[in-house]
Amino acid sequence: MLTSERTVLKDFRTLRRQLRLIQGRYNAKDENLHFACFDHADADLYPQLLSLAVDGLRTVRRHKVYFANHPFFSDGLFWYDLFLAISAAAHRVRADKAQRYIPEALVNKLIIVLVQIARYTTVEDGDITKRNYEALGNTLLAFYTNDRIQVVRQQARTLPAQAKRLVNDAIRRVKELRTVEGNGQGTLVTSNAEGTA
Repeated sequence: MLTSERTVLKDFRTLRRQLRLIQGRYNAKDENLHFACFDHADADLYPQLLSLAVDGLRTVRRHKVYFANHPFFSDGLFWYDLFLAISAAAHRVRADKAQRYIPEALVNKLIIVLVQIARYTTVEDGDITKRNYEALGNTLLAFYTNDRIQVVRQQARTLPAQAKRLVNDAIRRVKELRTVEGNGQGTLVTSNAEGTA
């Protein structure tokens, strides 16, 4: 049975609705998340982002043949907006220096999903590829550890070449920012990462 765009949109409908609730709660002023971070973060944020990412990856995998032949935006922009939300959350946590309040295992699982979804976001190079790169890179920058970088490299080994390149480019950029700025306060995107939005 061939999957239609209508079927894909329907499968992402609930996820898009849940993401809008998160955006409303953490971006109450409806700032453009290309240039702003969330206005706050709390104990609920990262579990919600991880849940959406896991369910979103599962949905993409269910339609992997479709996504191999169609633009990734066929999901109704779910992943695009989720990548922006993940970057906005990373900026907020880093600005607040609140990394210790987010469980390590949760961060690791989210990063693994960001690596795995690159298999699909890099089929056609474009905005979705850039947003995946930013979400992965900003999360790595906010929650940097050498062990986490090794996990990411290991996860990327089975990816196609273009997806591996996205992952390696994100790691390289994070390391550059940490080296140049010493304290890791740089950003991968044009954003108000200090939280003064």
